[in-house]
Amino acid sequence: MAFAQSFYNQSSVFRINVMVVDDDHVFLQILARMLEKNKYIDPSVMEITVITVDDPKKALSTLEIQRDNIDLIITDYYMPGMNGVQLKKKITEKFGNLPVLVMSSDTNKEEESLSGGAMGFITKPIKPSDLTKIYQFALTSKRNSKSTLSTEHNHKDTDVIVPQQIMLLPEQADVSSKSDSRSVTVNSTNGS
Repeated sequence: MAFAQSFYNQSSVFRINVMVVDDDHVFLQILARMLEKNKYIDPSVMEITVITVDDPKKALSTLEIQRDNIDLIITDYYMPGMNGVQLKKKITEKFGNLPVLVMSSDTNKEEESLSGGAMGFITKPIKPSDLTKIYQFALTSKRNSKSTLSTEHNHKDTDVIVPQQIMLLPEQADVSSKSDSRSVTVNSTNGS
């Protein structure tokens, strides 16, 4: 019996579901592919599913249906009709405090994003070295929701240990010779 339980744990798939919202279709597809196609050192993270949405209003509609299946939302700041901070506020009003990362090439939007309730801010363009931080946000969110939402039990996530840290394989790390002063900023008021 111990062997069977051990085998079941090893074959369990830990799923991370990320919604990416951006009106730039090319960037949306590139980021989705980057998130889905990475390899991991930690084998417990086995499946990343990315839901791509090209409009903030469509994102809200998608959340109406998929709310319980989304662990993290990554949104662009600049979009027609509603910016990323406004989207975060609408999400909070309708669905509670879902974790949202705001991204933009305009670093002047960082403070507004964080004070508007975003869990973090990511500078565009997204680099492979930024993916580790994105995965950490998703895993933290998944871990927190598993500890606070016990009404629905997903048997596929049973007894799967959520890794405390993820690292990219060496070939995925950014090995450019120039230094990169960009960083992902974490909003400590929203974290647990």
